[in-house]
Amino acid sequence: FGVGGAQVVYTHDLQRDPEKVLMTIERHVGIGQYTKYKNVNTTMNAEGKYGWIRKDNEASHDDPRSKMSKPTYEKLFKFYAPSMVEMQKMAQKGLISKLPAAWVQEWRL
Repeated sequence: FGVGGAQVVYTHDLQRDPEKVLMTIERHVGIGQYTKYKNVNTTMNAEGKYGWIRKDNEASHDDPRSKMSKPTYEKLFKFYAPSMVEMQKMAQKGLISKLPAAWVQEWRL
């Protein structure tokens, strides 16, 4: 991607101030500000709240389909671990924003 070619956006930032995050994305990709956002505070699969949407539009986090098995978690952890190490290096160099503390702990960085 080159320096400045990638932008990292964290779900906790989206939750805290979604319109601000959208504006930084617009600046990053070089488009004008779009000011007609609708429903920017609607939460869909936010960090720690993953689930399936039911017909009544309520997320079901207790649905068995939303649970990850330990073997699946381990495979995904192993697959993504090298990328997480690289992201941490980029954050330490100031190339991307600092990784959330929970990520650093979860990924043992």
